[in-house]
Amino acid sequence: MPGIVQLKITLRDVKPPVWRRVQMSEDASLSDLHDVIQAAMGWDNAHLHMFEVGDQRYTDDPVLREEGTWDGRVQDGARCTLKKIMKKGCKSVSYTYDFGDDWRHKIDIEKRLDAEPGVEYPRVVKGKGACPPEDIGGAPGYDMFRTIVADPAHPQHDEMVEWFGYDADFDAQAFDLAATDLRLEPLRAGVRKDASGRATKTPESGAMTERPNMTADADDGDGFIAAALASLRDGAAGGVAQQQAIRALMAHPSAAGGLVRRLLTSGDPDPAVLRLIEMVLYEARLDMEGNGRHGRPCLDRIEAAIGAVVKVEDGLSISGVLGLVRAYVQADLSPPDGLSALAVSEADDVDPDDRVAMEQAMQEAVGNVLAEVESPEALRDVFRELLAGFPDEARGELAAMIAGRSEDSIPKLCLYWLLDPLADVRLAAAVALRDRMARTPLDRSMMGLLIAARRWMPADAARDAVDQTISAGRGGLVAVDADMRPRSVSEGAPVIEELATSIPDGAGAQQFGILVRRGQGLALAMVLTKAGFGVKDAFVIEGDPEETRAMFDALRAEANASVDLATLTVMIGAALGEGQALGHPPAPGLLDVLDLLALDPIDPLSAAPEDWAARADPDGVVAKASAQKRGRLVNESEDWRVTQPLAAGWFETDADMRSRIDESRTETEARRAVLSCVERRRAFWAIQSFKGAMILAADNQPRLAQSFTAVGLALMDGRPLTKIPIMESIVDATLDFHEADGLGEGLGLDGPDPDDLHLDGIGFEGADLDAPEPDRPRESTLADLMDILGSGALAPPDLAAIDRLQDFLDGPNSPDSIMSLSELDGYLFSVVIPEPPPPMQAWLPVIWDGDQLSDDNPMETADALSTILRRFSQIRTGLESKDPALGVIVWSDTDGKRLVSDWCRGFLEGMTLFEQEWGPIIASAPEVTASIMLGVEGPDFDQPPGLSAKQLAEARASLPDQLLPIARTLWDLSRGSAAPARTGPKVGRNAPCPCGSGKKYKKCCMP
Repeated sequence: MPGIVQLKITLRDVKPPVWRRVQMSEDASLSDLHDVIQAAMGWDNAHLHMFEVGDQRYTDDPVLREEGTWDGRVQDGARCTLKKIMKKGCKSVSYTYDFGDDWRHKIDIEKRLDAEPGVEYPRVVKGKGACPPEDIGGAPGYDMFRTIVADPAHPQHDEMVEWFGYDADFDAQAFDLAATDLRLEPLRAGVRKDASGRATKTPESGAMTERPNMTADADDGDGFIAAALASLRDGAAGGVAQQQAIRALMAHPSAAGGLVRRLLTSGDPDPAVLRLIEMVLYEARLDMEGNGRHGRPCLDRIEAAIGAVVKVEDGLSISGVLGLVRAYVQADLSPPDGLSALAVSEADDVDPDDRVAMEQAMQEAVGNVLAEVESPEALRDVFRELLAGFPDEARGELAAMIAGRSEDSIPKLCLYWLLDPLADVRLAAAVALRDRMARTPLDRSMMGLLIAARRWMPADAARDAVDQTISAGRGGLVAVDADMRPRSVSEGAPVIEELATSIPDGAGAQQFGILVRRGQGLALAMVLTKAGFGVKDAFVIEGDPEETRAMFDALRAEANASVDLATLTVMIGAALGEGQALGHPPAPGLLDVLDLLALDPIDPLSAAPEDWAARADPDGVVAKASAQKRGRLVNESEDWRVTQPLAAGWFETDADMRSRIDESRTETEARRAVLSCVERRRAFWAIQSFKGAMILAADNQPRLAQSFTAVGLALMDGRPLTKIPIMESIVDATLDFHEADGLGEGLGLDGPDPDDLHLDGIGFEGADLDAPEPDRPRESTLADLMDILGSGALAPPDLAAIDRLQDFLDGPNSPDSIMSLSELDGYLFSVVIPEPPPPMQAWLPVIWDGDQLSDDNPMETADALSTILRRFSQIRTGLESKDPALGVIVWSDTDGKRLVSDWCRGFLEGMTLFEQEWGPIIASAPEVTASIMLGVEGPDFDQPPGLSAKQLAEARASLPDQLLPIARTLWDLSRGSAAPARTGPKVGRNAPCPCGSGKKYKKCCMP
C-alpha cells in the first residue's frame, strides 16, 4: 500500500499568512498535486500554472510544454510523482499559479506517513487564512483590496465589493477546515479529468464571474489606479495605503504610465494623482539608485507615456504638464526633455519664436516671484521648479536673465546655482557674480561661501569666472580679509551642542544632525551623504527652540552614535570628493550648513578604500595586529546586526543579481548569485565598514570600531566572504529580501505554525499559546514590573525606554496580537539562549505576529525596535558574563506577588517556533525546560495529569526565583559547558512527570 506524504502549501508574499497542510498518496503526480492545491487553497483553476522541482519545470498545459517560453524543457506534470521527488532528496517544491498575478506557493515536504485505516486521501488537516480573490492583481492588489473592503466609508468600497462578489465583512484570516476539506471530495472519489478536458467552472461551482481585470496590462491598470487614488484623496492617505499603492504601481509600470496619461489629459488635475505620481517617481529613483529592478523600467514606461502624449498633443492639460514637472523636481529627478519642451510651448500664449516678447513675459513672471518670495532658500526651490520646466539649452539663458537682476536676494541664489548640475546654469551664475562684484563688493560672509563653493566646482569656465571674482575680492576690498569664514563674527559665535549620526545603511547613506546654539536661538543642520552620489542633501532648520530641540531628539533616538566636528568634516569632505569624481555637485544647502557652523571651507577628499582604511586605522593598530587578533575582530562582526540596528538592513538589491536568483534552480545557485554580487562590491562594503569604524571610534566604542576596521581590511585583503560573518549575514538578508520582495514585507515573515509542537521529550499539548491571555495588572511605574535579581556590573535597563516600549506594545496603533512586555522579555530569553541563535529576520517579526506595524509614528516605532534590540543585547551579555545584575521583566500584583505566566508564555513560544535550535537543548535537559511550562496560567492551561493542586502551587511559587537559574543553565547547556541542573521541587521517580504528559517521571523526562 503506498505511503502518505504530508505537505505544507504556503502562499508567498501575502499577509495575513495563508497556508494549508495536506496529506496525499506518495504515488500522486504533480498534476494530482495541482488539483489538490487548487481545491485546498480555494483557487478557481482558471489560469496556467507551473511547478519547479530543483532545476526542472513541470506543467499540465501542452502549449507551455511546446512553446519553449522558459530556458530548458518543460515536462509533463503527470509523469512526475511525489515519490520520485522525495527520492531525489528534494525538501520543497515551488508552484506558480496565474502568470499575470504571479501567485507563488512554497510546498514543503514535511514527512512520510503510513496510511490510516478507513481514511480517504487526499485530505486537508490544517490551515490558516482565506484565499485571495482571483484576478485581484497579485499580492499588491490583494493588499489594496483588503484595505478597501475593510472600510465601509472608503469611496471605492461598494464598487470593490460588487466587482468581486464578496460580502463587506471579508475576513482575510478566516479558515474553515471542514469546508476546505470538503472541496477535496471529488478528488478522493477519483474524479479527475485531463487538463485539456476540464469543464469550465460555473457560478454554482464556486467560480466568480464578471470581475474586472485588475492586471496592469488591461486598460492601463485602471484597477490599480482607482484603488490607489481612493486611498490618497482628500488627505485620507495613510502610510500603509501609500506603500501598497507604490508597490502595486512599481511592480506594474504600465499602470504608472496610465496614471501619467490621466494627469496630462486632465483639465483640472486631481491632487491625489499628483501626489501619487510624485511618490512613484521618488520610490523609482531610490530603487534605481540602489540598482533595483523596478525603478528603471517604471521610469522608462512613464517617459514613454509622456512621449506618446506629447506626440499627439490632443486634449493636453497645461496644469497637468506643469504638475508633472513639479513632481519630477520634488522626486529629485530631471524631467524628460519632451516634457520640458511641452511646458515651455504651453505655458503662455506668447509665441516661443518671438524672443523679445518671450523675454518680457519671463521678466514679468520672475519679478512677480521675487516680489512675493524674499528668502534666498525659498527662491532656490521656486526657481528650481521653474528651470526644470525648460529644456537644457534654454535653462542657461533663463538663469542668466534671473542672475542679472538687481534684487538683494540674487547673489545668494547665484551661490546656490554655482552647484547646479548644468554647466550653463553654473556659468550664468558665476558671470553674474563677477559682474556684480565689479559694481558692489560682496560682504565677508558671501565671499566666504563663494570660496567654499569654488572648491566644490569642476574645472570649467564657471570656475574660472569665480576665480576672477575671488581675486578681485582679495585685491584690497575692505569687506574681505585673508581668513574669510562664511558667517560674520558679529552675529555671535555658534556653539555646536550635539552631533548625531549612525553607521551607513545598506545603500551607503548616512544622515548627520547638528544642533547649533547661536545666542538665544537653536538651529538644526542636516546633511545626507550617499555612496555613489556624494552630498545628496543638506539644509538648515531655524525656528522655535523647543520644536528644533524636539526634532533633534527624534533624530538622535533613531541614530545611535555621537561624533565630533573633526569626524563630521572628514565624512563630508570624502563625500564631496566622491561626488566630484563622479560629476555630482553637492546639494546647494551645504552652503547654508557651512554658513551656520562658521566653518572653514571643506576640501574634497579622496574616497578610495585605502584612504578610508587610513582614516579608520590612523595608527595602524588593527593593520599591525596579529592574524589571530584580526581574525577574532572579524568574527565579532557576527553580532553587528544586533548591536547596530542599521547593519540589519545591509543587503544587496542589484537587479542583475535578482534576475540570477530568479533563474536559480536551487538554493545553492541563488546563494552563489548573491555571493558573486557581494564579491564584485568588496570595495563598497569595505568603505561602509571603515565609515562605521570612524563613527564608532568617535562615539567611544573602540572595540567595535576595531571590528569594523578589521572587516574592511579583510575585504580589501581578499579574505573569503564565507569567513566574514557579516558578509554571510548580508547574503542571508539579501535572499530574505528577495523572497519577500520588499523590506517592509521582509519583516512580515510567516514563521513556523505555533500550533505545531513537535518537540521530543516534552509535551506542550496542555497549553494553547494562541489563546487569549488572562487579565494582568497594569502598573503605573516600570519599577513595579522589574525583577532585578542581585547586583553586578551589568548596566541596568533604561527604565524610561522600556516604559515607552510598554506604551508602544499596549498602544492603539499596535496589532492586537502583539506580545505584552513580560511575554516579549521571556521570548527574547528563548531567542538568545540557543547557539547559534535564530536569525533576527526570523524572530523579530514574531513579536507582532507578522502583522504590518503602523507607520503613523515612525519615530515611536524606531524607538521601540531600538529598545527591543538593546534588551536582546543586554540579555545576551548578562548570560554570557554571568552577571548577577541581569533580571527578568515580570508582572507584579498589588500585593507584590510576581506573576510569571506571560514571561513563561513568551519563552515557550520561542522554544516552539525555533524547534531546530531548541531540539538538542530540550533533549539534554527535559526536566529543566518542562518546568517553564508550569508557569503558564489561565483558562487555556490544563493542569498536568497526576499533579496535585498543592504540588502545582508549590512549583509555581518557587518559579519566579528559578527563571534566571533556568535561563543560565540552558545557556550553558547550549554551549556544552554545564550539566542539567534541577529546578523547582524534587520529583520522585514514580511521581507524575511535571511536563504534563500523564506518564510517570521515570518513563518520561527523567534523565
